[in-house]
Amino acid sequence: MKSKIVSITLGLVLSLSVISYSYAASNKPVELAADTIEYDSVKGVMVAQGNVRMVQENAVMTGTNAEYNSKTKEAHVYGGVKIVQEDATLLAQEVKSYDNNHLVAIGSPILTKGSSRLDGPQIIIQTGSMPSLTAGHA
Repeated sequence: MKSKIVSITLGLVLSLSVISYSYAASNKPVELAADTIEYDSVKGVMVAQGNVRMVQENAVMTGTNAEYNSKTKEAHVYGGVKIVQEDATLLAQEVKSYDNNHLVAIGSPILTKGSSRLDGPQIIIQTGSMPSLTAGHA
């Protein structure tokens, strides 16, 4: 039974790594749509509000609002965030990204891939390493 749990977890880990890699580390263009999009070129800050939808290749991220600072490489998507890529889905109240390689899903995050499920108070993903569940706050 233990090996089954390990293989399910490994499948989820690989899936989440693919999601985080697709959004954080890829040089592929991202299509952004929202009710309102504002960009301050001096500060390097983009704010998207209302029905935010980002598409990159076969990955789609949606939420109510999003902010991105091109100088610090920090992003924050919040308001019922959903990321779907192939058969993997990540749901959370908020997703924060730091330096394009560190992703934190908070607010009852749930990752599913097929019939496998991973959940906890917070899921942390560092590109190139294993995601972890933590009891702390982002």
